[in-house]
Amino acid sequence: MLIHDGGVSGEVLRLWRAFHAPLVALAVSAAFAVAARLFRAELLAVAAAGAGVAAGWYVVGDPSFAAGPAFLGTRAGAHRLALLAGLVLVLTVVAIRFAARRGFWPPLLLAAVAGGWWLTGGRLSRPAAPEAWLPALVVVLLVLVMGRLILAFPNERLRPVMASCTLAVALHVIGAPWAWTLLALTPGFAALPLLASAGASGVAPLAPAADLAFVAGGVMLAAGRLPRGGVAAGDIAALSPILSLWLLPHLPARLRAAGRAAPLAVALVAGGVGVAASWLWMRLHR
Repeated sequence: MLIHDGGVSGEVLRLWRAFHAPLVALAVSAAFAVAARLFRAELLAVAAAGAGVAAGWYVVGDPSFAAGPAFLGTRAGAHRLALLAGLVLVLTVVAIRFAARRGFWPPLLLAAVAGGWWLTGGRLSRPAAPEAWLPALVVVLLVLVMGRLILAFPNERLRPVMASCTLAVALHVIGAPWAWTLLALTPGFAALPLLASAGASGVAPLAPAADLAFVAGGVMLAAGRLPRGGVAAGDIAALSPILSLWLLPHLPARLRAAGRAAPLAVALVAGGVGVAASWLWMRLHR
């Protein structure tokens, strides 16, 4: 069946091409969540978001995707991120299976160190260059801070979704490549099934939290100056989810009038502040 660009099918195809990675992440994560409920398997529920992110990022790294993530140097960069997401998925499953009582700090710390080493070009065959230590430390701190702000509130499952959308919109505001926006949206879409997965462990958001921090770290390494002692639009965009997450506990008292919609209103306001910070920086530094 032919698809005509001017018809409904053509519009669907264009939307698929524009948002294929987050949609794949959502489909895979939802499939894991449904299987977890059918088979009453907690491990599947815990693995849902991590599997979704890995699948979505793998699709972004498809060689046919022209605008690959430039901050990793090649179009295969998203495949490198997908491998990192796979590692975080394993850490999440191991943590809930063998060390659930230890909380989220051990797997989060391991994910942070792995992300800092991997995103700065780490290799097992040679030591990292001295100049790579500071950028790696920046990534480690981003993962730890973002993970703490998301995982310390296990009942607020909207946090990773809000943080993901905040980073994606902030990247769009500063004019970042569309591939970066796709990478940022993917963890949020993968975390959506967690909203309806009441039986999932509090460690379940570890994967989207750490994976989102990896994207923020990659953006900072590519378009930021913070690792080199300065501040640029990329740094503000990368930090926008942290600003929004920090604001979340301070807003509910001011938005009580929203009633049952208060959690969503709080997330929208907090995310809007993060995006506004990136927009304001761009306006002031034109």
